[in-house]
Amino acid sequence: MKIDKALKNLIKEGVLRNPDYKYLSSGSNYQAFLVVEDGKSYVLRILKELASSRNRLNKAYKVSKFLEKNKIKYHQKVFFLDENHKFLLSEYLEGKEVSLDSLTHSYLVDFCCKFREINNLKFEDLGINIFEDSVKRISNLINYKLSYITKNKDFLDIKDKNNIFKYIKDELICLRLEYKKVDWSKRRIYFDHGDLAGANILLNKKNKELKFIDWDNAKFSKDIGSILANMFFYCSNISDSFQDKFIKIYNQNDFTGFNDKDLKQEVRRGLKLIVLSGVIWALSSAIKSKKRKESVCFEYLKTANNRLAVFKQNFGTDGGTRTHKPCGTRV
Repeated sequence: MKIDKALKNLIKEGVLRNPDYKYLSSGSNYQAFLVVEDGKSYVLRILKELASSRNRLNKAYKVSKFLEKNKIKYHQKVFFLDENHKFLLSEYLEGKEVSLDSLTHSYLVDFCCKFREINNLKFEDLGINIFEDSVKRISNLINYKLSYITKNKDFLDIKDKNNIFKYIKDELICLRLEYKKVDWSKRRIYFDHGDLAGANILLNKKNKELKFIDWDNAKFSKDIGSILANMFFYCSNISDSFQDKFIKIYNQNDFTGFNDKDLKQEVRRGLKLIVLSGVIWALSSAIKSKKRKESVCFEYLKTANNRLAVFKQNFGTDGGTRTHKPCGTRV
């Protein structure tokens, strides 16, 4: 859907009258535009024709309404979702994008307070399935996503691909065994933004407020380890010192039910899942881009290679029983 058509529909629905706009950004699933009318600013996200997930905007809309109902004031409000879920009009929030590891101590305390409040939101059926079972997630990675990569391996020009895919599968199988040992029935459910890193954390220095945008990866989960690991990994800092600093502030009075030491072990297991998921996503994206004859295939391969290197550095020793070679991308 083109921007002019989306604006025409918004005018027809009486949402806007005579808006102006400019381009903001583009991702794998949608394009974003800044829309201005009568001194008010909005973000208009328009789903791309080849979007990998066609329910993202519908999910963002329903999650935002859920947050609004629970009186969360630091999220991005939504105003209109078209009936075919092809475009979404949201609040435009002033602020500079910041990464989690760049926050000063006072802002990190503020972040942790808000994140605990989000985590505490009660489980609710939002009409869309956003509960994530980590064991099922790993099984899906093995049975579907890794299987897709293996079947389409000829699209990937990488060295030693069969051994690499076997290595990833073996690691996922071992990780699934770790997760199956957990008694999940005794774990509480957390609500999670799902992508609180970099571009989705905004700091408005004028009013000194932190706010969060783009909630289309939000989920409910019992796996606090992977929730925190996802933030640590995508804020580009998984160092022990940063983890310790964050956990000490976040886990006040053993908020999670774990002491800080045990919570860090939960995070370590979660990091295995996050990094391996990232490798598989990058390889799958490389195949899809190659099929579409796009030039970004090589970038996805570099991402996969980097994440495999991270995995080996942090988890791949295991007494030397499992080894791995980087992808060795070549074009």
